[in-house]
This record gives sequence, structure tokens and C-alpha cells, in this order.
Amino acid sequence: MKWEEIYDKFIKYFVERGHKEVPSSSIIPVGDPTLLFTSAGMVQFKRVFAGLEKRGYSRAVTIQKCFRMTDIDKIGETLRHHTFFLMMGNFSFGDYFKREAIEWGWDCLTNYYGIDERKLLVTVYKDDEEAYKLWSEHMGLSSQRIYKLGEKDNFWGPAGDTGACGPSSEIYYDLGEEYGCGKRDCKPGCDCDRFFEVWNLVFPQYNKTETGELKPLPKPGIDTGMGFERLAMILQGTFDPYTTDMFRPIIESLSHLTGIDYTNENIKTVRVIIDHIRALTFALSEGIMPSNEGRGYVMRRLIRRAMLRGRMAGVEKPFLNQLIPSVVGIYGGRYPELKSAEESIINIVKGEEEMFNQTLSTGLERFERIVEEAKRENRDCLSGEEAFQLYDTYGFPIEMTVDIAATYRYSVDVEGFKREMEKQRQRSRVGLGLQHRGTIMDTMMNFKGYECYRSQGRVLGVIIGDEEVEKAREGNRAGIIVSPTPFYPGGGGQVNDTGSISKGKSILRVEECQIREDGNILHIGEVLRGDFKVGDEVVGEIDVDKRRETERHHTATHLLHYALRQVFGEEVKQSGSYVNSERLRFDYTIGRQPTREELLEVEQLVNEKILSDDEVSYSFKLLKEAHKEGVIALFEDKYGEVVRVLSIGDYSKELCGGTHVRRTGEIGSFYILSDSAVSAGVRRIEAVCGLSAVRYSKEVEEVVRKASMFLNTTPDGVVDRIKVLKDEVKRLERRLSALTSRLGMDLISEIESSKKEIKGVIFYGVALDDLDDNALRNLIDRFKDRYSNKAMVIALVSTVDNRVKIFIGCTREAIGRGLKAGDIARVGAEVCGGGGGGRDDFAQAGGKDTSKVDDAIERIRAFIGEKVTYDITD
Repeated sequence: MKWEEIYDKFIKYFVERGHKEVPSSSIIPVGDPTLLFTSAGMVQFKRVFAGLEKRGYSRAVTIQKCFRMTDIDKIGETLRHHTFFLMMGNFSFGDYFKREAIEWGWDCLTNYYGIDERKLLVTVYKDDEEAYKLWSEHMGLSSQRIYKLGEKDNFWGPAGDTGACGPSSEIYYDLGEEYGCGKRDCKPGCDCDRFFEVWNLVFPQYNKTETGELKPLPKPGIDTGMGFERLAMILQGTFDPYTTDMFRPIIESLSHLTGIDYTNENIKTVRVIIDHIRALTFALSEGIMPSNEGRGYVMRRLIRRAMLRGRMAGVEKPFLNQLIPSVVGIYGGRYPELKSAEESIINIVKGEEEMFNQTLSTGLERFERIVEEAKRENRDCLSGEEAFQLYDTYGFPIEMTVDIAATYRYSVDVEGFKREMEKQRQRSRVGLGLQHRGTIMDTMMNFKGYECYRSQGRVLGVIIGDEEVEKAREGNRAGIIVSPTPFYPGGGGQVNDTGSISKGKSILRVEECQIREDGNILHIGEVLRGDFKVGDEVVGEIDVDKRRETERHHTATHLLHYALRQVFGEEVKQSGSYVNSERLRFDYTIGRQPTREELLEVEQLVNEKILSDDEVSYSFKLLKEAHKEGVIALFEDKYGEVVRVLSIGDYSKELCGGTHVRRTGEIGSFYILSDSAVSAGVRRIEAVCGLSAVRYSKEVEEVVRKASMFLNTTPDGVVDRIKVLKDEVKRLERRLSALTSRLGMDLISEIESSKKEIKGVIFYGVALDDLDDNALRNLIDRFKDRYSNKAMVIALVSTVDNRVKIFIGCTREAIGRGLKAGDIARVGAEVCGGGGGGRDDFAQAGGKDTSKVDDAIERIRAFIGEKVTYDITD
């Protein structure tokens, strides 16, 4: 059962039982400061369960996009953990309760999806006698299949610090003793993989307040959560979620790109890489950009963890970005926002890879020096200080350091590392930290960039790493606190300025700026020449061209916001933005997809305001006065008592601390490049203006010119010519289809000629060059259908791009004779220097040695003879 079918069947089951299908909410929790990410299906219903919000329905069904980092160190180690996953769930808001939840959960798994109920067991909270009786008396389960567990396993707290909570009942699938830990008391709730939690039925009866008090809910409800990947694993018979169709194409792409196959020695490496690239693709499609804090830091950490895994397996060039199309290929049909953001995601990941690649090489060199020092000192453990240096300077999370150290047969003082981390946090509390906790307005007294691009200032502090030092010298990467400064530190969606700070012949190249808690601005970069110390008089000078282009794009976002509200109504709200010197990104709330005509109207309105050359001005006001005047604000943002109001003409007033052009005419022109869905009710516009708009128009003009030249027509005749060619392509496709059918008959004849019988098992084994995966699968399915009532094994081997691909199919009768496609595929792949596996009825594998194709087929034939212990013809 393919994953899309599993998806549709789940929704259909509960819709038929009166549930409202509710789309997945964003990975970014809306209006919930207690959560960094949406971690469960019930997050979007927290206020409903707490009785603070009412919906037009009392039953709901969702398949929610979820993101968790709590068990990141377990990714790849177990079958149960993923960074990103889909959570299937049905919900009741004061409607039905435990009886219906238990009935439907069991019926859905056993009767609807066809899972063997003999493989299922359940758990209940130790004090929940009602749930126990429903399972034992109402559902008829024996006491040996119902386990009472404690609060840790079967009492669920809220998603976040506050919200609905209550006892739960969980349905487990028994994978078999071979997946267990071997302990006599192994049972559901054990940390091993044998008893696999499939579905958690939570019975919210209480609301946990900010004080920790549990108050009974006005009406108890139902909150269930089932891991989609886990269900797919069971229904597809792989007993490994990473070999389901939700991951398999990504593994194939990884193998093709890097030669890293999904074999025993590479299992954790492959799992970590494909888990992280799937999580990144979904998160980046929602605009979570890599950065050094918050959600952005999580993105950067995932990229670096996956890169390090690849480097440890011998891959030195960026490769993660090339896996993204395979993720989009799997999920893009169901989640169109992935397709619309694909190019942007690829560029973001590629840029992060290139940026970190040199740091990674330097970090690994430093790691080797640390190991050498440990050898000289006769130590078998790396210190917490050494591990912290790798984390702080080179971005190595502690679990990476532990993993690398293990390959050298060294341990790591993790507790010592934690102590160093705590020291860093303590330093941050006393003012040496870099993270901004105030507002942009807190630092305006030190910022001169509204009026000038160059200014004199004094060095107030020098920081290297997290230590305040006396002096930064040539070659140091340092942070210098300068006041006043023309450098914009970043905020309100606008990137920070870059440039230089100089003192005579001493130069610091400024790459990043951050606001400190005391309101001063920290300028971070490399000292190219000379040195800097506290008290130095310095000159700060920003990259003027970059700032001007950034200002054009920033002011354009305000015009875009105005235009969207004019075209779609004042219910449109800004939900985020990102502005640099090359382009702008603007997220806005809207309940539907805009038409092409409406977007052209928005674009036209922005350009009209640019041409009107209206004045852009700002003023400082008390926040309460700005509210009275109807000034637009992002109220989830943090504002101080005094705010900066940006006014454009007499039609746009918004709170904004960023930098802007003086008149709208300076923007030049404005083009919308794309409009795409970010999440339910939120869309994203990407656009260009200024010199980027000039370049864009020239690029479009050049594309049309080349197209007209290639099509042998004039520029205004390109569209008509394409229509003619499109009709011709359709005609040729019909002809190709007919030829392919004839070719298929020839291939079938070739396969038929290889037929052998081995102890009553029909065997086909043949090499077919240059066939793609779909063609090989279709041929295997055809033969399996033909011999559905007989024991038959078919092995098709293809060589493509100097790699061997082995596809194995087994009928049900062959499986009954002890033959499994996964075992057969591995045997053949070993001959060709590779590996693989899959289900009992279908599997695929790969190898590198194309000269061993015939040997692989012969080995498969021999293996079948060895495996089948009796001949049914005897």
C-alpha cells in the first residue's frame, strides 16, 4: 500500500465517522511562545481543548507535519525516531470519549488496514480502570495482551508548558523476538525495537495551568497520534521505515550521488542524512532560514550533522542540496509548497554547505590534532574543554564529536562539555552573550546608519569566542563593540550591514552584526590587518551599494503590503519577511490562492506608487499613540515603549526600525517572481526591485530572444510556435507509446527464454541493460501477476551509469517456500560489491562491479537451490 493510499484511507475512515478534515498547520506554532516547533497533531487545537476557542466542528481528523529535536541523538540508532514526521490523528472536543476512540482505533488498524490483530498489544495508565475494562470486556482482549504502565509511559502532558493533558492507551505492534533485547521481562514500553508503538490514544481530561495545577476540562476530549512512517513500515512489510516508499527514493539518490549504500556499516549514516534532508526540505519550505539562533540554528545544525556524516563516509563535496529533488518527488504532489520552493531550498542548502565545508575541513584537522595530543598524554578520553572548542569554533554538536571520537576509539567527557556550556550561559547572563533579547529600538541611540554610511566611534569591548579579551590581532575572528556605528545589526526581516572597521592601517572585515543586551552593536568578522583594543578610535564604513539595494527591497515590502491589502482586503496581514540586497520575501495571510490576474494587479499597484515618487519619512512615537493612529504592527513582535513609525505618502504607516529609501522613486521597478503556499492560510511572495529588477528583465529578454532564435520565429511569435511544437510532442508520444509496447513484448520474450525450474520454483534471471527503475518494476509486477498461484522468483539485473541495479520479485507461493526477495537481493549485490534489501515480495539492491552481472545471476540461482530444502515435484 503506497503512502499516498495510506494517507487517503485514514482521512476517509474518520470523515465517514463525522470528523472534519482539518489541514496540517505550519511547523511554526502560531501564537504559541511555549513551543519552538509544532511537535504533535494536537498543537493547533490546544486552545480548543482548554475551552478558550470554539470551532464549527466537534470532531476532527488531521495528518500533521511535526518537527522534534528532543531525541536527535537517537536518529539512526532506532526505528522509532525522526526529526520530521507526519502524525495521523483523530480528535474529539467534548463529543465522544474513550469507548469510541478505542473501538475506532482497533477497527481502523485491523479491519480497515488489515493488520493481523494477533500482532497487536495495548497499554493503559495503571489507574485507568475504565480504559482497561473497555479493552478487556468491550473489545474482548485477554489480560495477557493488556499492560498497565505508569505515568512516564501512559499519562501525557501538554504540548508545551500548558494545555490539555490526561491518561492514554497505546496500541503496539510486535515485530518479533529478533528485534528484541532478549530480556525475559521485555514488554511494551521497553526501549528495544521489538514492541513498536503504533497509535497513542490520549484522553485529555485536565488543563495544566501556568502554575502547574491540573484543572478538569469543561468537557473531556480525545487526542490521538499515530506515526505515519510507522504505519507505512508495517503495511509495506519492510519492518524498517527507511525502506518504505516515504524514504527509499532518497536512499537511491544518495547511493547514486555518493556511492553510500544502505548496508550494515552505513545504516546510521544513511538514516541520519535522509532524515535530516527530509526535515530540512519541509522546514525551509516554510521559510525557516538557517541562522545562529532559534529555529534557524536548528536548520544549520541539521545541515552540519548531515554534512559531517557524509564527510566521515568519504564525501568531500557538497551533496545534500542534490538530494532535495528526490524529497520533492516523493511529497510534492501532496505538499505543493515543496515544489514551488524547491529551487530556493536547493540554493539555501547549497550555500550553507559551501560555507561550512571549509570550516568542516579545518575542524576535522583540529580534531586530529586533539587526538594526537591525547595520544601523547596517554589519554583515552577527550576533555570537555576540547569538545566545547569544537562546538564553539567549528560548529560540531557534542554528539558529532562523540561519534567521530568513537571511530578513533576514544570517549568524550560529555559532563565536562556540559559544564563548559553552562559557563557560556553564565557569561551570557552577565552581558558577554551575543543573543539579542531587547528590541531594535533599544539600540538606536548607538546607531547612526539612518543618516550616514560612515561614522567615527570608539571600541567599547573586544570578544573572541565568548571571552572578553584585551586585544584582537591579525587573523583572529573577533567581535568588536563600537559606539556609535553606521552598521545596521539586522532586524525586522532586514539583513545586517557588512563593511569594514579601520584604525589607521588596521582593518576588520565586518561580516555580521548583532545587538547585545546592553543595546550596543557587536561587529563580527576577521581582523585582516593590525589589531583592535578597547578605547581605540575607529571608523566604521558599510558596503554602500549593498545597503542601498537592501533599502530598495525593504521599502518595497511596505508598498507590497499596502497593495495586497488594497486588492484582497484589510484582513490580509504580514506574517514574516526577509530582505537583502538581491530580493525580498514577504509572507502574508490569505484564505485562498490568488489568481495570476490578481498578482499582476498587485504588481501594477506597487509600480504605480514607485512612479509617483512619494516621500518616505519616519517619526518616533509612544507605542500607545501609534496604536490609536491605526499604525500597522506585527503584534507578535516585541516593541518598546517608544517606536519608529515609517510613513509612505499618506497611505502606508507601519512600525519599522529598518533602513529605507528617501522617496519611492529610488526603488526603480518591481517584479513578482513567485507566489507560493507556505502553510495553511499563509502564502509567500518573492520579488525583486532596483538593480535586481533590471537584471531580471534583461534575463527574461535574453531568454525570449534565444527562444525565438531556436524556434526560428520572432519574439512575439514564441508562444504560437510552442503551441505547435506541443501538439507535435503529443503526436510523437503516442507513437513512442506504441513502439514501447512492442519493445515490451520483445523484453518479455527475452525474459521467458531464461526460464528455469529449481526444486519446483520457477526462476527467471536475466540482464537487461539501460532500463530505468520503473520499467524494471513493471516487468516484475507483470510476471508476479502471471504466476500469482505458483512459486516464482524473478531477478532482473540492469547496468546504468556504470552501476549495477538488481530487482527481485517473489510470489506469495515462493515466500511460502522460504524465499524472501530481500535476502535474494543482498546475495546478488554482494557479488557486485554492493548491498540492499526490501520486502519479502519485492526488493532491490545495487553494486559497483558491472563485470559481475552474470555471476550475480548465477549466485542468485544457486542461493534459491540452497534455500529451498525440498522439491514439490518429488
